[in-house]
Amino acid sequence: MAHPSNPFTPYSPVSPTYFVGREQELQGILDHLASAARGSSAISGERHIGRTSLLHYLTGRLSEVTLQEQFLPLYVDCQSVPRFTPTRFWQRVLRLLGNKITDDSLGQATAKLLECEEISCTDFEIVSDRIYEDGQTLVLLLDEFEWVVRTDPGSVEMTHDFLSGLRALINRVPKGLALVIGAAQPLDRLCEGIEFRGSPFSNSFLLFRLRPFTEAEVEQFFTKMLKGTGLEFTEDERNYVKQIAGGQPLLLQTAGSLLFESRVRVGPIENYWAISKRFEEQASHHFKSLWEASTEGEKTLLLAIATRDLDHELTQARLTRELRSLTERGLVTHRGRHPEVFSFLFAQWIIEQGERPINMTDPETLETKLTELKEDHAIYERNLEHLKFKEAQHGPSPPLDLVNEIDYLVNRIVELDEQILNVEKTLRD
Repeated sequence: MAHPSNPFTPYSPVSPTYFVGREQELQGILDHLASAARGSSAISGERHIGRTSLLHYLTGRLSEVTLQEQFLPLYVDCQSVPRFTPTRFWQRVLRLLGNKITDDSLGQATAKLLECEEISCTDFEIVSDRIYEDGQTLVLLLDEFEWVVRTDPGSVEMTHDFLSGLRALINRVPKGLALVIGAAQPLDRLCEGIEFRGSPFSNSFLLFRLRPFTEAEVEQFFTKMLKGTGLEFTEDERNYVKQIAGGQPLLLQTAGSLLFESRVRVGPIENYWAISKRFEEQASHHFKSLWEASTEGEKTLLLAIATRDLDHELTQARLTRELRSLTERGLVTHRGRHPEVFSFLFAQWIIEQGERPINMTDPETLETKLTELKEDHAIYERNLEHLKFKEAQHGPSPPLDLVNEIDYLVNRIVELDEQILNVEKTLRD
């Protein structure tokens, strides 16, 4: 009997078939496009939050029969424009457009423009006007817009002129062009340092910021991803995935993929230790990305929460703003009296993230390493004591997420014991 194919795709945008959530953002963008102004929008959000998947899904929606009479959507990954210049950008757009259109006169217009040595925003008016004559608005969905906005001294003037030209294009009548921009940073912050005459570039856009999935969206995610596979995750297994991945789309895909593989191989999961270890390895780069995207105040608070050092003076009212920001980013949750890191595996990564490869022949470095290991060990012991106290309060049937975290800590402490013994032995030798 053939095994079902793994539907989870941690390292690729999800196909429209598996797309879930983002209903408010989608409706806002579509309504803005459908208005008389043919309004443009900008989507921001952290790495791997789902911007690219949303832009692909929007491209598909705008290509549906009910909308294709009004819109001609074109997805452009700005990373595909090497050594960005306005001319290279418009050449890329025109070539992609040429592969999509069937209108001969429009094809001739794009081909003629491609013959030019230099192409400006003003030159592109010929194409957008021709599309408008057919009753459509060209919608450019520009992903990774950071590659366009270059603010180094040698490029800032070119960037200013290009963005000013783009703004003129989307604001002119007839409304032949609209933009949907995707970038990690909000558009106003991305364009800081570029001085515009009049209003800022971002004022021409409706701004949306993507957040982690809600609880309801996570449940939709499970349902859509597993549909047609003949396999369902148990309630305990779903709770485990939510416990280590929260509402982070990439981490949900990673955890779902590992769990699916294990289910196909061995059936229902009873011990999650092996999956947790593999998840740690695969998620570490994203944990690092989340950490590096945090301010120093947010890092201080995350470390305090991870080590349960919540009496520290820095975690009081002074960090209210940081707590709000971390909650909005989905990195901190509020299940009980105290805030918690959204994933106990991310919490452990935070505790250990400063570890570096060491020279195993240098006694001074080894002593430092031994001190760090013992400090981590003490933190884990304290956290384990706290969790066991919570477990005792639940009586004979503690919640599974608590049991999973305790099991993980017990195994991690055993690993640390072994590492400490090895370093001590090396020092003695």
